[in-house]
Amino acid sequence: MKQLDIGIDMDGICVALHQHWLTAIKKDHGVDVPLSVCDQWSLHKCGELATLGAKAVYAYLDQPGFFRTAPPLPGALEAIRQLFDATQTDGEKKYNLFIVSSPASGVS
Repeated sequence: MKQLDIGIDMDGICVALHQHWLTAIKKDHGVDVPLSVCDQWSLHKCGELATLGAKAVYAYLDQPGFFRTAPPLPGALEAIRQLFDATQTDGEKKYNLFIVSSPASGVS
């Protein structure tokens, strides 16, 4: 049987990227913005983050290992493992899993 391809987004699905990001910004810039204030994908427009500017806010996404060090969301790893381990009746893997994300756009 044919395997089904599944793309799994990182941000907010696998990892707590926004909290990780806000924690790094607080550590480096002293700007403490609660996640509850960030009600849009344009993080640089949320609360006091606007004072830093888009380049400073989005620079974290280009740091080597930044995504790798984001903490997994509860249950995410277990769910991915279940999908990875799922087999068809013929014993073949049921799914091809791909972790996906997209680059920030419109940042100048």
